[in-house]
Amino acid sequence: MDYGYARLGNTIFYNTTPNTIRILDDNLNVILEIPKAKKPLQILVKNKLWDYIENVIPLTCKSLITNSLPAPIPNAYFIVSPTIANISLRGDFLIPYDPVLDVDGNIIGYKSLAILG
Repeated sequence: MDYGYARLGNTIFYNTTPNTIRILDDNLNVILEIPKAKKPLQILVKNKLWDYIENVIPLTCKSLITNSLPAPIPNAYFIVSPTIANISLRGDFLIPYDPVLDVDGNIIGYKSLAILG
């Protein structure tokens, strides 16, 4: 696997994104830092003409395809993009949630992780 990873107790977190993920406590201390993926999961978009509305307006079918999702691993979570989490709806796919910003508006970490469902 070309993903960054970190352990917290008995749980492993794999980062499939191109960004290092930091989970911060209320005092901005780093609880968990997960290095970025060397080869992030990507989404491929496939477009296909589906039909025409009133024989005038093209209706395109847009399919989102990921490049081989990882198999579930016991006691492990995968940090993924919101789009990948939304199209897969897996319980082991988490997204960074509640960003913490510096004075310039840059994300320095997150307060939590979230599951989409």
